[in-house]
Amino acid sequence: SPPGPDNDWHYHQVKAMDRSIRKICGQAILPSPTASAAHAINLASSDLLVVASHDASDPPKMVYATQAALDLWETDWDSFMDKTWPELTDSPTGKTSIFESSGWGSKFGW
Repeated sequence: SPPGPDNDWHYHQVKAMDRSIRKICGQAILPSPTASAAHAINLASSDLLVVASHDASDPPKMVYATQAALDLWETDWDSFMDKTWPELTDSPTGKTSIFESSGWGSKFGW
């Protein structure tokens, strides 16, 4: 179900993404590592910041998206969660040109 005050899973998902982004990029999607669930809900409703996440299955299934991500892909929450990363990127490998051309992909083993 979409992020909201009654959905604790999304809070933990956002905190895990924030930890990874801080470690890998030195950036953050939450104001602090101890940010509240309210911060996670605010992130989910953001129409300015595109954040999407997938699981580790093969092919990777989508598990999280901000409103900006849903708007970018012109879809709603349920339809987005039914997609895999390759389906969203129209690439059989799931690699997007921005990752490949920027060199970020090789940095992370893609």
